Amino acid sequence: MGQGQDQNLIRLIVDALSSGISDVGFAVEEMVDGRDGIWFYREMDAFPSAKQRISAHIASRRDGGVAIRGHAYLASAAIGQVAVGLPIDAQLDDDHAFIDCVDLVGFGTLARPRDYSLVFPVPDESGFDSGVGKFMQYVIGPVSTWFSERDSIDRLIELARTPTSGVTPENIRPDRLRGTVIMCLVEGRPDDAAALMHWYLGREHFNVADSLERARAFNAALAENFPHYAPI
Repeated sequence: MGQGQDQNLIRLIVDALSSGISDVGFAVEEMVDGRDGIWFYREMDAFPSAKQRISAHIASRRDGGVAIRGHAYLASAAIGQVAVGLPIDAQLDDDHAFIDCVDLVGFGTLARPRDYSLVFPVPDESGFDSGVGKFMQYVIGPVSTWFSERDSIDRLIELARTPTSGVTPENIRPDRLRGTVIMCLVEGRPDDAAALMHWYLGREHFNVADSLERARAFNAALAENFPHYAPI
């Protein structure tokens, strides 16, 4: 399949994904910051400061055709607004991921068994329905479940305290924890934000992207950004 045929196939896939995902309440989102892929979002009535996002990245394959890779995100503009103003000493060591995201997951992580390299191949127009259909099966199935497990502040707090699966118990994800703390403040729950940060600062071990010094600086920055925040 030539490049022109690939581009035509990609256009067909984009149209089909946009149509299929709209049936479950998502709309196309134009990302003004240059992020690659096709993005979709869905507002959350019970969680107005956050939105659900899905991205689809479509790339040509060496053996012909294209492949679709999917990710899901719980996002909030409030996180991005705070992250932009953080001093250097309060940022994570790998802070490029801390843009506007509370939590994220690749579709392959939700596969059983896990398959971090999971893609949905579309060799040509004859395999079109299969590739797009499998992507949508994930959206309707495991991705929908993943979102439902993150549909309230209480659930986010529980997840923020949960170690990353398959690694040492000390490996609390600092991006998810920070995002959750900000969501607590935005949603009018400063006491929960302070309790979560107090628990985190009392830990002996941190993810390699964070440290006690960075976490303390982040805590101080929160007090400056949110006058109603009173660290414990």
